[in-house]
Amino acid sequence: MRLPASVAAAAVLLLAGCQAQVATPPPPPLPMPPSAGLPPPLQAREPARWHFASARGACTALAIGRTARLRITVAPRRGVQFTVLVPAGFSRQGPTGLGALRFAGSAGGWTADAQIGPGRIAVTLLPLNDQALGRLVLLLGGGTLTPIGAGATLPTLILAPAGIAGRRWFACARGFLS
Repeated sequence: MRLPASVAAAAVLLLAGCQAQVATPPPPPLPMPPSAGLPPPLQAREPARWHFASARGACTALAIGRTARLRITVAPRRGVQFTVLVPAGFSRQGPTGLGALRFAGSAGGWTADAQIGPGRIAVTLLPLNDQALGRLVLLLGGGTLTPIGAGATLPTLILAPAGIAGRRWFACARGFLS
C-alpha cells in the first residue's frame, strides 16, 4: 500500500519533530561589577509651602516640601540659621561633611557654606546683619534652594514668593537687628 506523497511528507515532518534535539544552553550570566551600593537618586525638585511663626525670642519660617523641609530661625544673639531636613533615603551616610546651600531666584542668588550630616543639612550659623537679611529678602521672593556637596543627593526646594505673610515675618526678623 502506497501512501500519497502529501501524507508521506507529513509523516516525515512529524517524525523529525519527535527526534531529540540538543538545546543550546544560554550563555552564563556576566559577573556583577563590584559596587558601593545602589546609585544615588536623581536630584528631586519639590514645591514647598511657606509657614511662619513669631515668638518673643525668635522668628521661624518653614518651607515644607513633599520630603524635605527648610527651617529658618532668626534670633538675637544667635543669628540666622538655615536647616534643611530630609528623609534618610536622601541623606548622606557617615560623618558630617562640608557642602553648601545654593539659592537662585529672579531677583538674585547666593551660596552659603553648610555642614552636611546624616539626615539633615545645616548652614553654618550666619551673623544677624544686613547681608543675612538681604539673603532672606531674596529667599522670600521665591526661587530654588539646592543643598550641594559632600557626596549627598538632596532635594531642591522650589520656593514660591512668600507674599504678605513673608513680609510680616521679615519685619519680625529685621526687628532683632539693632
